[in-house]
Amino acid sequence: MSSECIFCKIVAGEIDAWKVYEDEEFVAFLDRTQVRDGHSLVIPKAHFANIHQTPDVLLGKLAIATKHVANIVKEKVSADGITILQCNDVAGLQSVFHIHFHVIPGWDNDHIAEPWTARFLDADYMSQVHARFK
Repeated sequence: MSSECIFCKIVAGEIDAWKVYEDEEFVAFLDRTQVRDGHSLVIPKAHFANIHQTPDVLLGKLAIATKHVANIVKEKVSADGITILQCNDVAGLQSVFHIHFHVIPGWDNDHIAEPWTARFLDADYMSQVHARFK
């Protein structure tokens, strides 16, 4: 745990949270900055800053816990769909540096704004980008 991390303080019971799920390794709670009613965060109780630092086994279990929370949120708020979002580092839109998944409910004809603008690029440019992966 990190003594400065707000999520670690929630895990330790130092800060109240509106929990929607908890087991031995994970906890999920309503996000204080609700994008939509029911917007929840799923975190491991162990502190890891981001996806790059999280051990693979724990990350796999976190994905399963996130799926479980997505099912709970969808049912409890009668959502038509769920958006799962996971951000890393400042440039990747992360604001709390304890790995977490956002579970955001959505309803038909009431979509949340995407955090990016899609760029449809020509095949030559795409080939140049793809070359970096070879």
